[in-house]
Amino acid sequence: MTLRSIVMSASLSATLLLSLFVVAGFLGALHPAFDSFAHFRVHFSVMMALAALPLLFSSWRAHGFMALLLAVGATLTAVGLPSLGIGPAHAAFETRPVLARSYSLLHLNLRYNHAHPERVLDLLEQNTPDFVFLNEVSEMWNAKLRGMQNLYPFQLRCGGDTRVGGTAILSRHAFSAGRLTQCAGSGSIAMAQVEIDGTALDLVSMHLGWPWPFDQPRQIGLLTQKLASLGPQAIVAGDLNAVPWSSAVRRVIASGSLSAMQSPGPTWLFGWLPTGWRQWIGLPIDHIFKKGDIAFFAGGALPDVGSDHLPLFAEFGLPESDGEPEDQTVTVWAR
Repeated sequence: MTLRSIVMSASLSATLLLSLFVVAGFLGALHPAFDSFAHFRVHFSVMMALAALPLLFSSWRAHGFMALLLAVGATLTAVGLPSLGIGPAHAAFETRPVLARSYSLLHLNLRYNHAHPERVLDLLEQNTPDFVFLNEVSEMWNAKLRGMQNLYPFQLRCGGDTRVGGTAILSRHAFSAGRLTQCAGSGSIAMAQVEIDGTALDLVSMHLGWPWPFDQPRQIGLLTQKLASLGPQAIVAGDLNAVPWSSAVRRVIASGSLSAMQSPGPTWLFGWLPTGWRQWIGLPIDHIFKKGDIAFFAGGALPDVGSDHLPLFAEFGLPESDGEPEDQTVTVWAR
């Protein structure tokens, strides 16, 4: 067997195998095992395209062209082509009215064993968003957050069952007593409500586990009722360990009647890899969603602060309301 025939055989075999992985990722609605392939759709597509290149110079060139076409099409369903309506649906940014009041939020998976937590605290002190949604709130982070009560006097911190910790919501606005201020899913979800500008706004910080064969599919099922209970106006943010085009994210969106903010691109990468690689091989698994008439005015990723996730921020506005805000407050630490 010649070197050329070996290369062509390897190229053909790799292309066929990777095409199966790509196609499997579109079948996530049938079984969560298929959805696990969807998270790496872009990675598999790029590898398939590279594997197909030698075939273009052989009698298998038709197969090579089909593999390239599949790779490009699959990639577009992930990264999107908004002008043609291709890719995951998201809520477009709107122009902020001149007299409209806006609010800001920040979401971050803290990294439970962050080596330099002061970088995150500096980020919060410098930006002072109205609302902060946090994941992996370990015991170490609980102590740090308690020290920020002068900046964020209203805190809901939900403990988790493992050393990774739970979720938290920090707010510069008072929580409404007795309504949605609760923890669920062994700390994987924190829920609170605030009254601002006469509008009740539900807040949810959410952290899902890893995809199948891990616990993510069952976890989404358990949290479906909580998401369905959200009021007319809500903000949900969290690390879902799932990409925007996955069946898992579609389940979350459907459960809460949510709309996703436009993804800023990859937000996560293994902590032991160079951070500069995140934009090339990372995954966009951190999300901000809205429900109701809330308008996103701006949003995106902030610079790295030492976690294996990037912080996400958003500026948003609420619909006008004639209601009167409640004056009751509550600060909660729950397990």
